[in-house]
Amino acid sequence: MEFMQCLLRAAGTLVWLAALTLSAPAGAQIEAVGAASVAPPPAGAGAAAGQLAELQVLYEKTRHSVVRIETDHGLGTGFFYHSPEHVATAYHVVHNARAIEIALDDERRVPARVVAWDERYDLAILRLEGPAPGRPVLEPFTDAIEVGMPVAVLGHPYADLSRLLPQLRGLLNWSLTQGIVGAVSDSWIQTDAAVNPGNSGGPLLSRDGRLLGVVSARLREAEAIGLVTHVDRLQDLTQRIGMPAPPLDVIAFDSVELGWATHYIEDGEISGFTVGAGLLIADAWLPRLRVAFLDGEFAPPEAAVTEREVKRFDTEFELGYLLLDTWFRLSAQIGVALFYDRSYDTRLSVIDAGPEIDKSVHRTTDWRVDPMIGVTPQVGPLRFNYAYQWDPGEGGHSQHRWYAALAF
Repeated sequence: MEFMQCLLRAAGTLVWLAALTLSAPAGAQIEAVGAASVAPPPAGAGAAAGQLAELQVLYEKTRHSVVRIETDHGLGTGFFYHSPEHVATAYHVVHNARAIEIALDDERRVPARVVAWDERYDLAILRLEGPAPGRPVLEPFTDAIEVGMPVAVLGHPYADLSRLLPQLRGLLNWSLTQGIVGAVSDSWIQTDAAVNPGNSGGPLLSRDGRLLGVVSARLREAEAIGLVTHVDRLQDLTQRIGMPAPPLDVIAFDSVELGWATHYIEDGEISGFTVGAGLLIADAWLPRLRVAFLDGEFAPPEAAVTEREVKRFDTEFELGYLLLDTWFRLSAQIGVALFYDRSYDTRLSVIDAGPEIDKSVHRTTDWRVDPMIGVTPQVGPLRFNYAYQWDPGEGGHSQHRWYAALAF
């Protein structure tokens, strides 16, 4: 009986499997194997390739419209706008500039001058004083600018570094960053596209290469918040082309310097840290104040003195005149130096004519004022100076003074 029940169960199982096989579609097994053997493309791969191609087209379309602006006090970005003879930029790029030069991407350089400016919206328009044929002019974006729309920035962030570091040659200039519009007002646009020093005055571009605005600034303590002047404000400024050039400041800040100075005197030398600051007056005169803390050892002035150490507080005031002011700067100076010295003399003496020798340190102070004359060559931020400081009382105290400093 049990044998018959087992046999009936086995027969039922075979009938169920046969029915399942006959009811399945003929191509089902092949289709499943084929789907398992070919992986589907990653999600978004096609979109990423399309975005890359779009950015490459944007770069090639707008690169020749963007220029580098070099002035006697800095570097920024600009672009052809309104006509092939006009370049738009940020006002602070050319503010108080005595000389403006436009560098094209074919290495040509053309001088320019300001023909319209708006300090409130940080805008300026320059007119080239030489030919630049064939340069495409950026077209303004006339549709509504909306939050979230993709944008790009083209310019020259930290481009000065490419001149100083060989490994950066070919980089930083005409470089592209991308982001989105974060917020919009009537006159300003916020973006998270990377904006750095050197990008100022560059274009904020839509993905089809039209101009949305002019890069003005970034919030220093924030992350990825750039501020861009709306293209409408630039369009308004084109109606005022022909304005007088902006006034130049008679007195302007020149630089702060940090360096190391060495004074060579007849019987020794003294060295130490120096810090200074100066102004630029009427484009040519350079008053500067400098202080230094120095020390060194000198030849003993007497037979009984075995060592002499001098600690000096030095204050110098000089008036310089610019002889040359390009990428290489040269100035000549006259001035005065105020020295306050503390001398420490180590003396040996015999105690009561006996065999014992006493060692003592005697401290003296001295101060004097010396006239000086000097010359300062400078390349980029690296400044050198030589001055001859003459002691009218004792010629032996006259000295040659050198220092090297970083100016910024």
